[in-house]
Amino acid sequence: MWKKKFLFLLLLQLIFILSYESAKAKEYVIYSISQDVPMGYKGEKLRKNFHLTMGSDQGVQEGTLLDVFRMVSVFNPYKANGQYSNYKLKVGELSVIQTDKEFSTANLHKFNKEEKAPILEIEGFMIGDQVEVHTE
Repeated sequence: MWKKKFLFLLLLQLIFILSYESAKAKEYVIYSISQDVPMGYKGEKLRKNFHLTMGSDQGVQEGTLLDVFRMVSVFNPYKANGQYSNYKLKVGELSVIQTDKEFSTANLHKFNKEEKAPILEIEGFMIGDQVEVHTE
């Protein structure tokens, strides 16, 4: 009898885990960056393409604006055991120039460099930055 109860509870736990995993929102990120090769000309402007794990299956089309966020971990000595606190900071926006079913390519639309913008170790978008469809 206890074996049946154990198996039943195990099955319930498995169902909960599977439903939780499928209910989590998927994160979309910049997975690659390509740019022009610098030639050393005075006033040269390098173009960059940002390749994203978000495409037409997620409703992205040419011209769509995307917000770019960076996850920043900061050591917090006031938390129990000195844990890290994670913050999601908006660092700028991208404009989609080409889409596929699950991937797209975008160009820089805006990078937050204002005086009140947070200081970042790397200025510019980087691989691993999260992207979401711009909603404003």
